[in-house]
Amino acid sequence: LGKYAALLVVFLVPLAVIAVYPLIFSCFGEVYLPVSYGSIFAYFVMGAALIAVGAFIKIPVPVVPFTLQYLFTMLAGLILGPRLGTISVAAYMLLGLAGLPIFTEGGGLWYVLKPSFGYIIGFCIGTYVTGTLAARLKKRTVARYLAANLAGLAVVFAAGMIYYYVICNYVLNTPIAVGPLFLYCFVLAVPGDTALSVLGAVLIKRLAPLLERSGIWTVSGTPNIPQAATAARS
Repeated sequence: LGKYAALLVVFLVPLAVIAVYPLIFSCFGEVYLPVSYGSIFAYFVMGAALIAVGAFIKIPVPVVPFTLQYLFTMLAGLILGPRLGTISVAAYMLLGLAGLPIFTEGGGLWYVLKPSFGYIIGFCIGTYVTGTLAARLKKRTVARYLAANLAGLAVVFAAGMIYYYVICNYVLNTPIAVGPLFLYCFVLAVPGDTALSVLGAVLIKRLAPLLERSGIWTVSGTPNIPQAATAARS
């Protein structure tokens, strides 16, 4: 029953986000109207579902398990763009905090006390950074996509390590020194995530023609999911 409830929520939450989507960015002076509710719903569900799947594909590593979450959050920013990609990742995070067992070690509000939760926060910020940099590329090469991916990865590690240090030393009273933190949360993890950054750059380069033909991207290589319409501030 729990699994079916989880699937129901995974579909209902993105639908609720889509319903209020034009209002979310109205405070910035623009309203972004999606091409169609059906297509944007599919993108949200796909992004959140793939991130959840990535959480369960893991390689045991001390302290912070290595998973494919980063790969799918990175692709969310590259394919959906900074805004929709970030909302997709944030929807995944909120679903997990609401109690759905879609994080690496379950789900629930208590997860904010896990030192590794900072990496999930970092995924949201990193997705926005990667999506923003990729959308501004004038020459879409694997090397430039890789640079955008690595910039987002740096944000993920920064948020994750800072959060880990604060929770361990000031909340859980399980002190960890900077040296071991750097070893376990960066040195052991960065090679695998760097490889995923390379994979993501290659994948998005290969997928670019398909994304353009399908209308998801414009011919300039930017996400075509939202069409902007200027709206005056009230």
